[in-house]
Amino acid sequence: MNKLKFAVLFMLLTVFTAQAESIVDIQSLAARLEAKEQELKKKEMELADKEKRLKALEEELIAKENELNGIKDTITKRLNEVQSSEDENLNALARIYSSTKPKSAAEIFVKMDTDKAVQLIRRIPPMNAGKIMAALGKIDAEKASQITEKLTPEKVNLGQ
Repeated sequence: MNKLKFAVLFMLLTVFTAQAESIVDIQSLAARLEAKEQELKKKEMELADKEKRLKALEEELIAKENELNGIKDTITKRLNEVQSSEDENLNALARIYSSTKPKSAAEIFVKMDTDKAVQLIRRIPPMNAGKIMAALGKIDAEKASQITEKLTPEKVNLGQ
Protein backbone atom coordinates (compact mmCIF):
# COMPACT_ATOMS: atom_id res chain seq x y z
CA MET A 1 0.00 0.00 0.00
CA ASN A 2 2.86 2.27 0.58
CA LYS A 3 3.86 1.82 -2.95
CA LEU A 4 0.41 2.79 -4.07
CA LYS A 5 0.45 5.93 -1.94
CA PHE A 6 3.88 6.73 -3.21
CA ALA A 7 2.77 6.28 -6.83
CA VAL A 8 -0.29 8.47 -6.29
CA LEU A 9 1.84 11.11 -4.61
CA PHE A 10 4.34 10.94 -7.42
CA MET A 11 1.60 11.36 -9.98
CA LEU A 12 0.11 14.28 -8.07
CA LEU A 13 3.55 15.85 -7.83
CA THR A 14 4.09 15.40 -11.57
CA VAL A 15 0.72 16.95 -12.38
CA PHE A 16 1.37 19.82 -9.93
CA THR A 17 4.83 20.41 -11.43
CA ALA A 18 3.38 20.44 -14.98
CA GLN A 19 0.72 22.90 -13.85
CA ALA A 20 3.35 25.06 -12.15
CA GLU A 21 5.45 25.05 -15.33
CA SER A 22 2.35 26.00 -17.37
CA ILE A 23 1.67 28.86 -14.95
CA VAL A 24 5.29 30.02 -15.28
CA ASP A 25 5.01 29.83 -19.10
CA ILE A 26 1.75 31.79 -19.03
CA GLN A 27 3.28 34.41 -16.72
CA SER A 28 6.33 34.72 -18.99
CA LEU A 29 4.08 35.04 -22.01
CA ALA A 30 1.96 37.66 -20.24
CA ALA A 31 5.10 39.65 -19.36
CA ARG A 32 6.27 39.56 -22.96
CA LEU A 33 2.82 40.60 -24.20
CA GLU A 34 2.80 43.47 -21.70
CA ALA A 35 6.23 44.64 -22.95
CA LYS A 36 5.03 44.46 -26.56
CA GLU A 37 1.89 46.39 -25.66
CA GLN A 38 3.97 49.13 -24.01
CA GLU A 39 6.24 49.29 -27.05
CA LEU A 40 3.23 49.58 -29.37
CA LYS A 41 1.71 52.33 -27.20
CA LYS A 42 5.00 54.24 -27.36
CA LYS A 43 5.14 53.92 -31.15
CA GLU A 44 1.49 54.95 -31.39
CA MET A 45 2.23 58.11 -29.39
CA GLU A 46 5.25 58.87 -31.60
CA LEU A 47 3.09 58.46 -34.71
CA ALA A 48 0.42 60.72 -33.26
CA ASP A 49 3.08 63.38 -32.57
CA LYS A 50 4.42 63.05 -36.11
CA GLU A 51 0.88 63.36 -37.51
CA LYS A 52 0.38 66.56 -35.51
CA ARG A 53 3.67 67.99 -36.80
CA LEU A 54 2.81 67.00 -40.38
CA LYS A 55 -0.63 68.58 -40.05
CA ALA A 56 0.95 71.82 -38.76
CA LEU A 57 3.46 71.80 -41.62
CA GLU A 58 0.71 71.14 -44.12
CA GLU A 59 -1.31 74.08 -42.77
CA GLU A 60 1.81 76.26 -42.91
CA LEU A 61 2.44 75.23 -46.54
CA ILE A 62 -1.17 76.00 -47.46
CA ALA A 63 -0.84 79.43 -45.85
CA LYS A 64 2.40 80.07 -47.74
CA GLU A 65 0.82 78.91 -51.00
CA ASN A 66 -2.10 81.28 -50.45
CA GLU A 67 0.33 84.10 -49.68
CA LEU A 68 2.34 83.36 -52.83
CA ASN A 69 -0.84 83.22 -54.91
CA GLY A 70 -1.78 86.64 -53.53
CA ILE A 71 1.65 88.01 -54.42
CA LYS A 72 1.40 86.44 -57.88
CA ASP A 73 -2.00 88.04 -58.42
CA THR A 74 -0.65 91.43 -57.32
CA ILE A 75 2.34 91.12 -59.65
CA THR A 76 0.13 90.01 -62.54
CA LYS A 77 -2.21 92.93 -61.94
CA ARG A 78 0.70 95.38 -61.75
CA LEU A 79 2.29 93.86 -64.88
CA ASN A 80 -0.99 94.28 -66.75
CA GLU A 81 -1.19 97.90 -65.59
CA VAL A 82 2.38 98.55 -66.74
CA GLN A 83 1.69 96.81 -70.07
CA SER A 84 -1.46 98.86 -70.55
CA SER A 85 0.40 102.07 -69.72
CA GLU A 86 3.21 101.12 -72.10
CA ASP A 87 0.68 100.38 -74.84
CA GLU A 88 -0.94 103.78 -74.32
CA ASN A 89 2.47 105.47 -74.47
CA LEU A 90 3.45 103.59 -77.63
CA ASN A 91 0.12 104.45 -79.25
CA ALA A 92 0.64 108.13 -78.38
CA LEU A 93 4.20 108.03 -79.80
CA ALA A 94 2.97 106.28 -82.94
CA ARG A 95 0.42 109.06 -83.47
CA ILE A 96 3.18 111.64 -83.00
CA TYR A 97 5.58 109.94 -85.45
CA SER A 98 2.71 109.36 -87.84
CA SER A 99 2.15 113.10 -88.03
CA THR A 100 5.89 113.93 -88.20
CA LYS A 101 7.64 114.36 -91.54
CA PRO A 102 8.98 110.96 -92.66
CA LYS A 103 12.60 112.16 -92.88
CA SER A 104 12.51 113.63 -89.35
CA ALA A 105 10.92 110.46 -87.95
CA ALA A 106 13.50 108.32 -89.77
CA GLU A 107 16.36 110.32 -88.23
CA ILE A 108 14.97 109.51 -84.79
CA PHE A 109 14.35 105.84 -85.66
CA VAL A 110 18.02 105.44 -86.64
CA LYS A 111 19.05 106.15 -83.04
CA MET A 112 16.20 104.20 -81.45
CA ASP A 113 16.39 100.66 -80.10
CA THR A 114 15.37 98.31 -82.93
CA ASP A 115 12.71 96.48 -80.91
CA LYS A 116 11.14 99.77 -79.83
CA ALA A 117 11.20 101.00 -83.44
CA VAL A 118 9.43 97.81 -84.55
CA GLN A 119 6.73 98.28 -81.91
CA LEU A 120 6.17 101.84 -83.08
CA ILE A 121 6.15 101.03 -86.81
CA ARG A 122 3.50 98.36 -86.17
CA ARG A 123 1.24 101.02 -84.62
CA ILE A 124 1.71 103.66 -87.33
CA PRO A 125 -0.79 103.54 -90.20
CA PRO A 126 0.75 101.61 -93.12
CA MET A 127 0.92 104.57 -95.52
CA ASN A 128 2.87 106.69 -93.01
CA ALA A 129 4.99 103.73 -91.86
CA GLY A 130 6.00 103.07 -95.47
CA LYS A 131 7.14 106.66 -95.94
CA ILE A 132 9.14 106.57 -92.68
CA MET A 133 10.76 103.24 -93.66
CA ALA A 134 11.65 104.63 -97.13
CA ALA A 135 13.28 107.67 -95.53
CA LEU A 136 15.01 105.41 -92.99
CA GLY A 137 16.38 103.25 -95.83
CA LYS A 138 18.03 106.31 -97.36
CA ILE A 139 19.59 107.33 -94.03
CA ASP A 140 20.60 103.90 -92.69
CA ALA A 141 19.77 100.88 -94.85
CA GLU A 142 21.10 98.45 -92.21
CA LYS A 143 18.71 99.79 -89.54
CA ALA A 144 15.80 99.70 -92.01
CA SER A 145 16.73 96.09 -92.83
CA GLN A 146 16.83 95.10 -89.14
CA ILE A 147 13.39 96.62 -88.54
CA THR A 148 12.03 94.92 -91.64
CA GLU A 149 13.40 91.54 -90.54
CA LYS A 150 11.66 91.88 -87.19
CA LEU A 151 8.44 92.97 -88.84
CA THR A 152 8.46 89.96 -91.17
CA PRO A 153 6.65 86.90 -89.81
CA GLU A 154 8.87 83.87 -89.34
CA LYS A 155 8.49 80.97 -91.73
CA VAL A 156 6.73 77.93 -90.39
CA ASN A 157 8.47 74.68 -91.27
CA LEU A 158 5.85 71.98 -91.71
CA GLY A 159 8.43 69.24 -92.07
CA GLN A 160 8.63 69.32 -95.86
